[in-house]
Amino acid sequence: MGHKHVKTVHGCIEADNFFRLEDEQRLSLRKKNNIEEDAFIIGFVFRNQLRKSVPNLLEGYAKWKAKNKPNKKTYLLFHTYWKEGWGIHKLAEEYGIDKSEILTTHVCKKCGDYEVKKYDGEDQKCSRCSAEKSQVTTNVGYGVREEQLNEIYNLMDVYCHPFTSGGQEIPIQEAKLTELITLVTDYSCGEESCEEGSGSIPLEWSEYREHQTEFKKASTCPLSIASNIGKVYDMSPSLRSEIGKTSRQWALDNFSVDVIGKFFEDFIDNAESKEYDFEEDKNSTENKKNSPDAFIPNIESNSDWVLTLYRDILATENHTNDEGYKTWMTSLENKVPRKQIEDYFRKVAREHNQKYFPVKIEDFLDTDDKGKRMVYVIPESPVDVLLSTALFKSIKRKYPHYNLYVATKAENFHILDGNEHIHKTIPYSPQFDNTLYLEGIGDHEGYFEIAFTPHLTTQRTNNYIHNEKDNVDREVLCTS
Repeated sequence: MGHKHVKTVHGCIEADNFFRLEDEQRLSLRKKNNIEEDAFIIGFVFRNQLRKSVPNLLEGYAKWKAKNKPNKKTYLLFHTYWKEGWGIHKLAEEYGIDKSEILTTHVCKKCGDYEVKKYDGEDQKCSRCSAEKSQVTTNVGYGVREEQLNEIYNLMDVYCHPFTSGGQEIPIQEAKLTELITLVTDYSCGEESCEEGSGSIPLEWSEYREHQTEFKKASTCPLSIASNIGKVYDMSPSLRSEIGKTSRQWALDNFSVDVIGKFFEDFIDNAESKEYDFEEDKNSTENKKNSPDAFIPNIESNSDWVLTLYRDILATENHTNDEGYKTWMTSLENKVPRKQIEDYFRKVAREHNQKYFPVKIEDFLDTDDKGKRMVYVIPESPVDVLLSTALFKSIKRKYPHYNLYVATKAENFHILDGNEHIHKTIPYSPQFDNTLYLEGIGDHEGYFEIAFTPHLTTQRTNNYIHNEKDNVDREVLCTS
């Protein structure tokens, strides 16, 4: 990393959750999922995203089959979510792969059981509990349990993990713990997974540069994938078993809780005693007031525009290596509207200010009108704010000796500029949703004698609809 004072450590894996099942159990799992006992299965556990080189694996698999013409049934097993990322079936068709050769994990949202089968869309009928439209492909919102994932690894004969770059790629270690030979792109964290004694076969790759970040990325060679799938396919069972045991031991030696936990224990035990001023560190962030209403110019460069949002709205100096920056650049590349992103930044800024710089109502009130104040609360929308101005003359006529304050969001202030009935426009905050807090209750004397809060019934709970069957008495309606 270029820093002598920095140490890195692996994320630990709970090794007890992942292990090779007995051969009889493995065959039973295949039978349960309608998979041939002697089928050769290449597995890949991954988030369906750009960093995972699905096209390369599909092409490599197709090349291997075309050249070697295996004499038994073969499958790719993709444990992933099909509704995001790569269009797997479209790519398979492009490479001449029968869709039935691609298996995937389905999990039932009702009974929690899983099934490995070919993909025919989401919301399938569960074959385990017969619930309709309950099976989905595994995803970050609904997945399998650890013991189920262990069974899925045990359906595989070899594990292949082609990727562009990564920090650890946990499925590689999980696969090793189940004594699978792993084919891994020999780049980034994959270099370590391919070291001597790791039980991996390295996959060759070509370098390319990622757009915007200019990071070096790896494009895994399909020919290398094809060659090494063939290498494992042709191995004797005894050699596969020997390498698999080596693979598990390597994972235990480098990623187990005992090993990683000991690293942290030693680090803490040997650390020098030092006093830290945590309040100072905390205040350094809290003392920076954000600017949710900052003007953001139309900047052509997406990169410069995102950095401007960080600087001018969040008062943060961000740079192109930060994860947040990369996330927003990816969103823009995926056609997420700029307005949606900008609105999110403004929302975060408002929440920050509300937490660390809470609005004090008294700061916006005159000191000489205590006991003679009333407030009309209408935070949004511009249309509601404009329509509310029709009521102000009537309110002032009924309460001529009270100053009328209007609480609304800052972006609506201009609508009220120059209104002769308004004493002062003040910024809305969530405190204005509590009428008793505004008028006073118990020991709290409040700030206003009268608080009008129509937004609570029109913008919060919407109790005015009445199926459009209100009878309006126009004779007593105040319109002037």
